[in-house]
Amino acid sequence: MLRHETAQPPNLTTVYWLIENPEAEWSDAFTVRIGAQREALPVFSFPDEADMFLRLGGLEKEGWLAVESTAGELVSRLAEYQRAGVDLVALDPLPEMVGSMSDATIALVTLSLAGFAERHAVRSQERLARN
Repeated sequence: MLRHETAQPPNLTTVYWLIENPEAEWSDAFTVRIGAQREALPVFSFPDEADMFLRLGGLEKEGWLAVESTAGELVSRLAEYQRAGVDLVALDPLPEMVGSMSDATIALVTLSLAGFAERHAVRSQERLARN
């Protein structure tokens, strides 16, 4: 059986890892800059990817940690993210994509916060309908 045949589509219970600083205020949430005026929330599918991003970016030294969160928790915080000026999600970005490369590279792994929420909510509704 192929991997894509066994993988579950994302839904509101899908687990992700974010980069957060437990001692920082919300306004200090970790984001990556895309272009001159856009901010994206990096979201990682596996804890190892988040840890690698932290290590390679030197963020561990500044108190940032990989923190587990469900898609539902992220969706419930959409308005909070938007008030902080974050309008995109960057899925599994590599540290090399941030800053040194063109914005087109990081744009390949981004989607809007609304698109992220819709993608997970729709899949959750489809899953409920099948059961």
